[in-house]
Amino acid sequence: MPKLGGVKLYEELRQEIRSLPAPFGRDQFFALLRDRGLLIRKRRLQVRTTMSRHGLPVYPDLIKGLKIARPGQVWVSDITYWRVEQGFYFIFLVTDACSRKIIGHHVALSMDGAHALAALHMAMRNSDHAMKGIVHHSDRGSQYCYTRYVNTLKEQGMLVSMTEDSDPRDNAIAERVNGILKNELLAHHKVQNIAQAKALLHEAIRIYNEERPHLSCNMLKPSEAHTLDHSLPHRWRTRYRSVNPIQEEEGVVNPRQELIS
Repeated sequence: MPKLGGVKLYEELRQEIRSLPAPFGRDQFFALLRDRGLLIRKRRLQVRTTMSRHGLPVYPDLIKGLKIARPGQVWVSDITYWRVEQGFYFIFLVTDACSRKIIGHHVALSMDGAHALAALHMAMRNSDHAMKGIVHHSDRGSQYCYTRYVNTLKEQGMLVSMTEDSDPRDNAIAERVNGILKNELLAHHKVQNIAQAKALLHEAIRIYNEERPHLSCNMLKPSEAHTLDHSLPHRWRTRYRSVNPIQEEEGVVNPRQELIS
């Protein structure tokens, strides 16, 4: 985990630091990282992965303002790019919103909807919770409006939820997981082919789920948080308020589009 972050690194090393002849606190720990040139600067490179002009049915946002109280209540899905030597691969993820555990994943050379479906099928196989009633939240990309994808959710009794616009905060949990995988766990690897990419992604997700402490899970690992029947206190503050805190009506935004097959 070469880009774990100073706060989590300090938490992981706290006991060892306390046992030193001259123990020190978090501020001094950050000063040490800074003096040694170990603080990480984020690189900003954006590739568009949401193609929302497709004419397929879209659905209302069911999670805005919703209190996520337990694992197995809400899943979030998203696609992110992975810059490699040859250009880009695309990573499809399904994450439990409460525990932050990645339960489904797939990496591919394109953004075809079949790849999103592969990640969803993995999540369903790996789920510790019954499918019925789980809210599946995503952006309005064509991969998630894909008829086979939506039908699979409905056949399992899941509720379909989508972002209202392009604001990344509407799918913030998925966006955060994307950043952790790419910037912390994958960026330092040189990838030669898709087979290697699949192996590296599988190992990165194992590390993320089982070894990396998460601020949103009160510093538990996601796999640990996923076994609980309740949410955990966050160690950060939400800096924006919900635009529309009440979402009670379920249904498609444009009912006529239900006729599209």
